[in-house]
Amino acid sequence: MESVEITYCSFCNKSQHEVVKVIAGPEVYICDECVELCNEILSEEKAEDDKKSKKRKFHDIARAEPPRPSWLYDRLSDYVIGQEEAKRDVAVAVHRHFLRSRVRGAHGYDKNNLLLIGPTGSGKTLLAKALAAALDLPLAIVDATTYTEAGYVGEDVEGMFKDLLKVAGGNREAAESGIIYIDEIDKLARKSVNPSITRDVSGEGVQQALLNILSGTDVTYDPKSNRKHPSSDRTAVNTEGILFIGGGSFEGLTRIVADRLVRTRLKTPQQVAAEPGRILTEAGQEDLIAFGLMPEFAARFTTISAFEPLSADHLRSILHSTPQSPIRQYQALLSEHRCDLTVTDGAVEELVQRALREQAGARGLHRVLDRTMRDVLFLLPDRKDIHSCLVDEDVVRGARPATLLDKKGRPVAVKRDRVFISYSRKDRAWLTELTTMLGPLIRNNALNVWYDQEIKPSRLWRDEINQALASTSVAVMLVSPEFLNSTFITAEELPYFLKAAKTENVKILWVLVENCLYEETPIAAYQAAHDIRTPLAALPRARRQEAWLRICQRIKQAAES
Repeated sequence: MESVEITYCSFCNKSQHEVVKVIAGPEVYICDECVELCNEILSEEKAEDDKKSKKRKFHDIARAEPPRPSWLYDRLSDYVIGQEEAKRDVAVAVHRHFLRSRVRGAHGYDKNNLLLIGPTGSGKTLLAKALAAALDLPLAIVDATTYTEAGYVGEDVEGMFKDLLKVAGGNREAAESGIIYIDEIDKLARKSVNPSITRDVSGEGVQQALLNILSGTDVTYDPKSNRKHPSSDRTAVNTEGILFIGGGSFEGLTRIVADRLVRTRLKTPQQVAAEPGRILTEAGQEDLIAFGLMPEFAARFTTISAFEPLSADHLRSILHSTPQSPIRQYQALLSEHRCDLTVTDGAVEELVQRALREQAGARGLHRVLDRTMRDVLFLLPDRKDIHSCLVDEDVVRGARPATLLDKKGRPVAVKRDRVFISYSRKDRAWLTELTTMLGPLIRNNALNVWYDQEIKPSRLWRDEINQALASTSVAVMLVSPEFLNSTFITAEELPYFLKAAKTENVKILWVLVENCLYEETPIAAYQAAHDIRTPLAALPRARRQEAWLRICQRIKQAAES
């Protein structure tokens, strides 16, 4: 009986009886299943390559129908809360910009650029981003403070076109119809009204370099560098169709405008004092010149739009209604750890009031919420049993940590492994010695050291102490003459700290680093971490190392008990 030769696939080693078909090649075989698998791999790689090579389609504003100002206003309102007049100004200016691009040169329309002025966090940059998204145009956001006049250290202004072309995916036509938002443009202002013998290469020099660019001209730049090189290949771009938007807080401009209004008797001092937030809406070219902009540079911005400080109602709307709501952002962040976030109405109100005190607009909301959620985000990656997080007004105030719950809604215990160290800024060397000796415990995750370098005599320092103590097991004070001579420490921080530590059941130890009259303070009532008859400063280096070692052991024992 003749033996039948069995063919095997050279890739998966399956026999011809285990598959539908085996295809033979020169000294190699492949089955139908491996062929199908190879086709799937090639299809996936082709789809990925197509996705990478696919260029985003942008509007051609020379052929596109100009957007109606009312439509554009509605699109901007989806993102920017308040600032009604500013959104109308921008909507009309953009409509005019589109019209000019369609009839360029036919009627001699002047180029239109926008200048957005107002306090930080009021929505200037966000409006530029919303504008680009609504119009489907490439947007490059650049920082005016990085530029210098050609030939000096720093970036040349022509480098902004490299950024715009990158956003446009290399599409030059799209870039020439795009938007460039120049942030911090107020920092280009002349610093003094007095003439200077030195050249202002990062202020007036940059203003001078931007004049022709803002007016509309052919500009060449190096696509590989932000600096000019004589031997480099240059790329040309025409700025006629580019919409330039300048933005800045213009600190001090409000006073300049108010003085002019009173001086020219357009408003009385009482009227000016009654509406401080609306003074900037009266700003004009002469005010910008008085602020420090060159007359010809200020004239390049034909539309000046003022942003008002955000009110409490505006901040509430930002938290509740906008796509970029800080609360929604944190809900998305926590969802990555399979944790739901709930923020109560009381917490929202507390966030708003604290953001108002920060005087940073929407950025103040982010700052306060970041501070509130810091410890939660620190903990979540290490805990798989946390499924929901509740933040109320007490959590925002720093009175207690956020409530963390498991899948069944039961509170999750939070490990208290933090060592809180209080010290005087002048005793930083002693702090370094202590944290160095605690290093092995920190690296082994036995302790998590937090020292109060963030605490400053501001409105929010109590919140920082509360948040730190919420996960603290032991608090250590480095006592010295500098520590006791600090008015803020002895009169404000120390009494509040001791009271808050008692409320949180935090053990308190103290270390006498130098001789001082500690007996006259509440510190004497607490346990010392070493023999206070000999301050650390009086010990030789070898004995001081031994003393630090005993102190660290005492801290570890207190944290574990």
